[in-house]
This record gives sequence, C-alpha cells and structure tokens, in this order.
Amino acid sequence: MRIKAAVKFAGLIVLALALAAGCATSQQAEAPAPGPQIKAGLKAVMPPVEDLRYWPASDEGVINPNVHVFAPRMTSVIKSGLIRSGLFASLPGPKEKGAARLSDKLQVTVNQFAISKLGSNPWIMGAYLVDGLLLPIYAVANLGTKGQMDMGTYLLPSSKVGTTINADVDWYVKGLKKPILKRAYQVQVKLGSISERKLWGSVSDQTGFGVEMGKAEGIKVLDKLVDAISRDPNWSYLNQYERLARAQAVIDDEKAAPEAKLQAALGAVALLKPLKYSPFEIKNLLDSALTPSARAGVINEQLARDMGLSGASALPAKQRMDAKQAKALFDDPAVQRAQVEADIASRVIGMALTVLAPPAPKPAKMIKPAKVPGPPLPYQTQTEQPQAQAKAEAPAAKPAPLSPKAQRLAEDLRDALTAALKGQRQLQAVLLSQADKSIGGAWPTTKAVLLRLQASPQVKSYLARRTS
Repeated sequence: MRIKAAVKFAGLIVLALALAAGCATSQQAEAPAPGPQIKAGLKAVMPPVEDLRYWPASDEGVINPNVHVFAPRMTSVIKSGLIRSGLFASLPGPKEKGAARLSDKLQVTVNQFAISKLGSNPWIMGAYLVDGLLLPIYAVANLGTKGQMDMGTYLLPSSKVGTTINADVDWYVKGLKKPILKRAYQVQVKLGSISERKLWGSVSDQTGFGVEMGKAEGIKVLDKLVDAISRDPNWSYLNQYERLARAQAVIDDEKAAPEAKLQAALGAVALLKPLKYSPFEIKNLLDSALTPSARAGVINEQLARDMGLSGASALPAKQRMDAKQAKALFDDPAVQRAQVEADIASRVIGMALTVLAPPAPKPAKMIKPAKVPGPPLPYQTQTEQPQAQAKAEAPAAKPAPLSPKAQRLAEDLRDALTAALKGQRQLQAVLLSQADKSIGGAWPTTKAVLLRLQASPQVKSYLARRTS
C-alpha cells in the first residue's frame, strides 16, 4: 500500500510540474507590422552569398539541422527576390555583364540556416509526465544523445519547430574599406508541432524526406528574408550613411590635420534634421510589453518633464497622447523611420563633440634602457639591477594648439550644432544621451555646447543635475 501511495504521490508531483511548465510557457514579444517595400531601384555588385554554417561530420554523432540549400541557390533566390521587390534594379555578380560600371557592393553572409525548436506546446506536459514515469530510460536516452533529446519530447509532438536564418547584409562603397551600413536579420518560418523523433529523423536523413523538407522550407525562409530586407527603412538612408562614413574616415585618420577633421564634422552636422519622436518616445512606442495606455502614460510624463511642467496633467490637451494614438503608432512606419533618423543624429552629434574635444595627450614613449652584458638572473628584482629592468619614460607630448583656421572652423562647428539643436526637443534628447558619455577632458566641450542651449527646460534640468 505504501509503495502504491508513493507512486501515486510521485505521479501527482510530476503532473503538477508538467502543468506548471505548460503554464509558464511565454509568448513571443509582438513585433510592429513591417513597413512598405522600398522601391529604391539600387544598383550594386553582389558576390555569392558567404555561407558560414558549421557542418558536422557524419561520424561526430550529433544531429545536423542545417537546411540543405547552399550558397549558389541562396544567391539566386535572394538576388532575384530583391530585384523583384523593387529595392534593387540590378545585382550582377562580380564577373557578370555590367558589374564593371558599378562601384557599390552588397554582401550577404549567412551565419545560421537550420531547422530549430522555437518552443513547446501543451503536449510538453505529457512529455514531462513520460520522462517522470520512464526516468531510467530518460536518463539513458539523454546521456546517449549527449543531451540533444529526451524520451518525452522524442515520443510526443511537443516541440514547436521552424526554419531559422540569421544573415548579415553589408553595403560597401568605393574608397572605403569598411561597410557603410551593416544590417543583421533573423527570420523564422514555423513548421508546426512534431515529435523530436520525426523532426531529427527527417532532418538527418541525407537522401529522402529530410532533404526535400529542408529545401522547400528553406526557400520560404529565403523569400521571407528578402521581404524583410526590402521593407527595412535603413536602405532609404544610404546617402546619409555614406556621408557619415566618409566623414568618420577622415576623423579616424591619425595623419589628417585638425582642419580636415573639423571640416568633415561640419559637413556631417548638415545631416541633422528635426526628429518627429525622441529616442525615449520611439523606444516606448515600439515596446509591445506595455499596453497602449501605459505607452501613452510614460511618454506624456517624459514630455512634461522635458517642457518643465509639473506632470502629464499639466500638458496642453493637443500635446497629450492617448491610448488610441499610442496603439496606432505601434505599427506606424513613420516611427520606424524616426528610429533610423535618431540613430543617424546620435552618430552626427557624437562625431561633432569628439572633434571639438581637445585631443588626448599621446602616451609617453618608452625608452629602452642600455643592455647590460650577461644573462639576467632568474629571480632578479628591479632594486638588484635597475639598469636592466627599469624603463625611463619620456614626458607626455602635449597637443599642438589649433591654428587660426582650425579655431574658426571649431567655432563654425559649434554654431552649426547649436543652430541645428535650438528649439528641437527631440534632437536635444539625443544630445543629452551623448552628454552622458562625456567624461574627463571631454566634458568641458560638451558643457559649453549645452550652455548655449540652456534656455531649453530639459537641458537646463540636465545641467543642474550634472553640475550639482
């Protein structure tokens, strides 16, 4: 009787744990609706897709979940899809007709392209129950497959599976070694719910159903990847990214004169345009974890603080966001475009502040001591033989003062930055984010810019906090 009672009790515990696990399954965060396809008609050379997937050897004893679609096929599907979408008008390979006339390059790199588990369904409760009842077999199976599967999920269709691709898409322009735009995409297509027996048996099959399933599902994922790329608003800002990259290349060049760096930053400041939403507003408008009412609430409170008001209730009715507006803005492509523009503004402002800050003194040059004849002793200390171990340091070189032309350019840069930010609450929020990074010798330069804008309540409040 006691044994039976113990078995029943253990079964109830296993069932309770299974139910708890089933209830604890979390839902994926909702993503904003994709924006419209971008009909840019771009032209670039597209080399073959670079496939960086790891392919385990057949004798390694591990499951190979990779989709059996390879670089030539991936290149063909992606290329034709991007042209069909209207984002590109031409994508010849490096040796194809028309490639010699193109100076831009699109490089696609695939890091993962495989069948994978996306989660569990209610059948997982039964799987846990099977594991509990068949504990010795579960332990042997788990050990034998190196933790890749257990008995419950092997027998019951408890796994949500799908095809996942992780790809990097980089845009290169003539004259620059680094890409001016790097985008990372992850796309998934759900296959449904199956047991691991069927899943891994199919995937590992090198000749039959597994290969055919992988190819069919793989093409669907590639089509979805193309769709995601063609709707990414970043591709509408390639001109801005190129100007930023060329300016950054000058600023990073150790041989470039201060005048050239200031001129590059001054040209980049021309890219600053009024933002529709601040980074804080964008972050909250796109946060699916918050209800529309909560999104509106936090945005109204922040707006009131930025305007120097006592709270959201003090906002004029026309400036107050409600839940209906917040809900509509979650899927509004204008918010996604504003996110790109805010990122560009952050880079521009950071670049300007970096160039205006005094250059850091160069590290002291180490002078090698004269070599002392004879082998060094194994436990020799600096006190015992200072000539052999001590290193003299030359004084740190002070940066040369700016030339009159450089001083005029620096003042022009401060004036241009102030003019672009004056009266622009959203851009000033970007500046304050950059100001948080200004420490040490960089802070006086940033503070000088902020003092020019202290008529703004949010800047004035920031200065009071930072200087108190």
